[in-house]
Amino acid sequence: MASNDYIDSAQHAYCNRFCCSDFFRYQEAELSLPASLQTEILPIFSQEHFTADKQYATGYDAIADSLRLASQLLLSGGAARYICTMVEGNVFHIHEDDTRTRVTLPDIYRLRAEGKKPLFAQYPRSKHVQNSVYTKARARQILDNLSKLVTFHFDDSLPDGMNGMTQTLPGPLTTEQARVFPGGSNVRIRIAGFIYKKLNSLNAQQDPHREYSQRDIEKVLHIRFTLAKLLVHELGHALNIAVQGSIKSIGEPFDGDCELSEGGFALENAIFDGILGVNSCMSHKNYTNKCSRACTDFANTTSTIPLTLDEWPSGTYQHSYQRAGLLLASRRQLPKVDKTHRVPLMFLQNLFSRAYWEHFVDPESLGPLTVPTAGIWYGNCESTPCEIDEIQEGEFPKDALWDIVMDEVAAGSRPLVTITSDEDSEKVRHVPLRGSIDSDVSATDLTEAVEVDQPVALIGWAEAVEQPVAVVKQVASGKPVVVTPPVAVELCAEQGWAGPQPLWLMAAERAV
Repeated sequence: MASNDYIDSAQHAYCNRFCCSDFFRYQEAELSLPASLQTEILPIFSQEHFTADKQYATGYDAIADSLRLASQLLLSGGAARYICTMVEGNVFHIHEDDTRTRVTLPDIYRLRAEGKKPLFAQYPRSKHVQNSVYTKARARQILDNLSKLVTFHFDDSLPDGMNGMTQTLPGPLTTEQARVFPGGSNVRIRIAGFIYKKLNSLNAQQDPHREYSQRDIEKVLHIRFTLAKLLVHELGHALNIAVQGSIKSIGEPFDGDCELSEGGFALENAIFDGILGVNSCMSHKNYTNKCSRACTDFANTTSTIPLTLDEWPSGTYQHSYQRAGLLLASRRQLPKVDKTHRVPLMFLQNLFSRAYWEHFVDPESLGPLTVPTAGIWYGNCESTPCEIDEIQEGEFPKDALWDIVMDEVAAGSRPLVTITSDEDSEKVRHVPLRGSIDSDVSATDLTEAVEVDQPVALIGWAEAVEQPVAVVKQVASGKPVVVTPPVAVELCAEQGWAGPQPLWLMAAERAV
């Protein structure tokens, strides 16, 4: 094989086709700058609850639309069900063998006083799932009560990487506070100051005679939604603190059978049926001028930062929290691979429209909002789908592809995982991606190669036809070989590997 041919085949073999996927290539509809939402702002977001460091000028009007959206989200059916469940739901103690015992919150407090850290879950009472009028009215009352304990503060002293955090404040409760949340504590929700700065700047720049570009409108929608979602997320934690008093040692309750316990994300999931947000990991900036494929020109015209919906519970979030030492109770270890849906940016524009809430949201529903989607991708946000393409064409040394693969393994990349069941329990096991084949080898031969522990790397997945493309290193020649369907399809089916995926490998592959 000629040198240039080898380089081209290596680069093409690595590319996981994200740049050509329906997810990435989705064409956003033209947006218009939303008018003021013109819906109510809940008492918990009234102006007297907000303070700021001295460098911030008072500008409550700049954040008003975000507060209106946050209020609408908290009054939605899914949020109402969650809020009532966390305050009044049935409580179950989760034992080490995953059995459950019906208890009360005082029972949980007693276990905590004994030095134990019990896991517990809360399930809605029948009245919270059968009568939407009652549940929404009760949730509104709970939020009014919560406003007696919560304040918000914009500042620039949050830890790096945090846009918000919820803190328990010392000191006794007032008589009125103790009446509504006898076991609770006062709470301060801190919000990164840059969010306020951006909103205040955008508010000052608004001009009815100005012509806004699509990028300008995207920025307005993104930052307004960012604050609204952040407030909702942190209030998920504040609600649990109001009920428990502290969540540092005991953790937060699981929402029913969910495998992860994180109050902020649990409330978001109750509203959106996933974690909705702008996803810079899937920005066109990560691919422009890096992938030699013809789609590079198209990448330059796509939305800078797409809106995505990650399914919850999320293995990526679990691993991220564990690595940072943040509180996140888990029933089991999840694979660090998430299913991500692309969401049209028009959905953000709709959220800031009163007509959407009046005509497109079912007032009888106690479930999440219906979020439209436009393409699916499986991936790990810590490793952007095409980051290895930063190596420019022509810079590949001999056998470069496999060396890059091994470098990524050494940097801590992860394998795919499967769940195996036995009579006693479910276990997560890492699946080493192994085998050594020629391009025309049969699935049977490939399976035999897997069994004798020879290396193979599952590199990508052609999303349009939902078929995998594998790259292997031949033992004899040491060169990468592309394995296309149907062989790779049969192999993945037999081994229980799932896709589409970017690259994950066992760390043990370094020794190969």
